Amino acid sequence: MIPEFEELSQAEIELMHKAPILVCILIAGADDHIDNREIKKAPFIN
Repeated sequence: MIPEFEELSQAEIELMHKAPILVCILIAGADDHIDNREIKKAPFIN
């Protein structure tokens, strides 16, 4: 486990693991359209 996460609850840890993709979705959707190029560049999406 990531040492900085040791004091967090399980729900908080799950949210921190999801944070990078959530940020990518927010940025990609800023123009109200998420295109394939943005999806392919997002982390953890194959």
